[in-house]
Parts: sequence; C-alpha cells; structure tokens
Amino acid sequence: SEQHHALYIKADEAKADKILSNIKTGQLIGNIERLEKIGNVGRKLTRNLSNDNMVTTLYAELDALVPIDNIGLGIIEGDRVEYAFYQGDMKEYSSYNVPLKDEESFGNWVISNSKELMINNVSAEYNDYVSKVRRKFNQLDGKVTESVIYVPLVIEDTVIGVLSVQCYNTMAYASQDLETLKVIGSYVTIAVINANQAKELQRLSYTDSLTGLLNRNGLIDCYGKLKEESIESIHMIMLDLDYFKRINDQYGHMMGDKALEAVGKMLMAHGSDTLVARLGGEEFAVILKNVSDSECEDKARAIKEGIRAVDLTCELERVTFTTSIGIYHNHAEKVPTLDQIYKYADRALYLAKSAGRNRIEVYNK
Repeated sequence: SEQHHALYIKADEAKADKILSNIKTGQLIGNIERLEKIGNVGRKLTRNLSNDNMVTTLYAELDALVPIDNIGLGIIEGDRVEYAFYQGDMKEYSSYNVPLKDEESFGNWVISNSKELMINNVSAEYNDYVSKVRRKFNQLDGKVTESVIYVPLVIEDTVIGVLSVQCYNTMAYASQDLETLKVIGSYVTIAVINANQAKELQRLSYTDSLTGLLNRNGLIDCYGKLKEESIESIHMIMLDLDYFKRINDQYGHMMGDKALEAVGKMLMAHGSDTLVARLGGEEFAVILKNVSDSECEDKARAIKEGIRAVDLTCELERVTFTTSIGIYHNHAEKVPTLDQIYKYADRALYLAKSAGRNRIEVYNK
C-alpha cells in the first residue's frame, strides 16, 4: 500500500511536470509565432511607405496581434502633430492636425512626457492624464473609445511623433499588448525616417538648387499629375533672360547667379496654383491651368515687368536686365503632353527674340 501510494505520488508529479512542460512549450511556441508576426510587420513597414500607407498597413497587420478598432499615427510638424487616422470598422481614412499646446490630447501627453500610455477605461481614467477628452476622440459615430495604447516614436532621445491603437471595449489591453506596440513603434520610427528621407531625396532631385524652383525632371513629374485633375485649359509661358551672357562676362558668374535667384524668387511669388520651373541656364517656364487667355497674358506682362524691376548692385553699379516671353494657349478636351505645349511656347519665344527681345509673343496654330 505504501509502495502503491509512493508510486501514485510520483505519477502525479510526473503528470504535473508534463502539464507544466506542455504549458511552457505552448507559451514558447506562442511567443515565437508572435515575434515572427511582429518581425513581418517590421519588414513591411520599413519599406518606403507614405504615412497614410503606413496606417493602413499597420491596421491590417496589427489586427492579428492586438485588439484594434482604430489606429492613429501622429508626426510632429513644427508646432502641431499631423495625424493619419484609420477607423477600421467604418473603412475610413482621415487626417487632422492637433496643436502641440492642446492639453486635451492623449497624444500630446505622451509626446511631452516621452512615455507610453495604456488606459482600459477612458471614461473613468482620462482625468488622470488630461483635463478633458475631446468628444471627437472619445465618441465616433456613437461608439465610445474605452481602451487605448499610445507609444512615443523616439529617435536619439527626440520624440518625433506618436502611435496609438484604440478599442471600443473596456479592459481590452494587457501588458503584452503594450510591449508589442512599443516594438512596433520602433519599426514605425524607422519607417517614418525612411519615408521622410525618400521624400527629401525626391524633392532635391526635382528642385533646381540655385533658385528653388522645379527643375526639368520636377516639371515633368508635376505636369504628369495634371492628368488626374479636371482641366479646362493649359497655358505655358516660356521666358529667356535677354543677353544674359553679358551679365556673366561683365560682372562675373556670382552676379549671374544672384540674378537667377532674384528671378526665381519673383516667379515663386506669382501664385501657388502654377508650375514654375527653371529649364536650364537662363530659361524658365510657367504653366497655368484653368485661366483665360487674357489672364495668362496679364500674368506674362506682370512677369516681364517684375524682371525688369529686378535691381542688383555690383560695386555701386546697377545691374538690370529684361526678358523675352513666348506664350501658348491650349483648350483641348484632353491635357496635352508637355512636349506639345513646350514646342509651341518655344516657337513663340523664338518669335519674341527675333522681333528684338524684351517683348511678348503668343503662338497661334
């Protein structure tokens, strides 16, 4: 009987050890699978995505890792946080800005404290962090957000933004979910930096370094996007600074650069709804859309007078110059190619030069 009892205890202990081992093995397998999923999210994020693509990618991938109804990604831009927000059940993507001085924002609390935040009962706990919750945040289409996790996005001890997930249920999140989001936040930080660097490299490749205007490649890219818009008319103004070589020869290339910079600055001031480019050398182009022929010609006259008014000084000597301008109007139903409008505007510019310079000519097909 005693031997039987001893064997029974050993068998019971062995059974318990096996159960515990199975639990540990199951946890290990679960953790490995979770880490693989997190790694997969990281790989997808660290490709060069825009912030809106990042939000939709995060929503699709995080759904298998943490409870999630909505997700938000906020990036600090100056004195505000620009949020990309995806409300999953409504299949809606939106964006909005929150001033950094807004004391009603959980995101701002996380940014200012450089600390993560997890709340499982927003209605009861928000006063621990902010004075009040904006109704826009706490109630979406009649659904109240009750559980949230916010993590700061940090690079070299500097907070650049915040990542958040939200759930309508109370007690939706556990410490494991917070740790998961902290790891994901690290990937998001890398992805944001990659996206910003790619955007800046593209901007530099499309921008004339001297004047800050579009270069030829930038003009081609921006003009190509006009096909996605509703266009009634396209007008191209081409201008060439008259006898510009004389400025370089007489006053030096530094003065020539100053002249080009001044022209670029003047052209930039002629409205945001235009495409303005330095095509090369002293040749520039201005493309206007959805204006009348007379409005385009008024713009050309204003540019001509603006360039004549550019007043530079070299060793107490005034440096002035004029410009020749060619214009082409197009009212076709389809947006013409850039080569088409360039060809006809260039012909008009040739006519202006041939007729004595410092004048405007319009090409008529």
